[in-house]
Amino acid sequence: VGANVGDYARSAVSTGDPRLQVFCFEPSEPTMKRLSANLRAHNDVRLFPFGFSSRERQAVLHYHLGGEAEASLVKRDLSHYGIDQNQSTVVRLRRLDEFCAEAGVTHIDFLKLDVEGHELEVLAGAGDLIPSRRIRNLQFEFGAPDIESRTSFKDIYQVLSPHYQIHRIVHRGLVPIDSYSEFLEVYITANYLAVAR
Repeated sequence: VGANVGDYARSAVSTGDPRLQVFCFEPSEPTMKRLSANLRAHNDVRLFPFGFSSRERQAVLHYHLGGEAEASLVKRDLSHYGIDQNQSTVVRLRRLDEFCAEAGVTHIDFLKLDVEGHELEVLAGAGDLIPSRRIRNLQFEFGAPDIESRTSFKDIYQVLSPHYQIHRIVHRGLVPIDSYSEFLEVYITANYLAVAR
């Protein structure tokens, strides 16, 4: 979710596992064109031109030229980097649980979220997929975009921790997070893995 140009998806399909089914969701039309071109050799990868949120709607996606990977549904103040998110496009958002019901997806082995501060909204739209643990493994980012979206790590922790063991992904592997602490509120982008209990 937030497939961008498909680098991660290409890594996944390169494993050659015939059981693998990869679904890529990318709401930005220009980015979707690049994603489609990059994955044209992989007929088993399914591409969907929308994103996810807590409800079905249209929204404005903000980005800057050359910075589509940092596109966000919240306009970010990147002036300290000399960057102005002065480009935008209207995108379609859906609920993850409704999509899964329509597509006949009963469980997800691995869900990767890279939605630049919109993770909490995507989780809200997952409905019963979270408490029923029908998403087995969930990788997500927490970082600078969460400043503008006003999301704390505690918000995400409270949604996931009753059902998942959360780990921070570090250079040498995984570090389990066994309890919440204010020291986790670090807005330097990091990746996390939530594994169903």
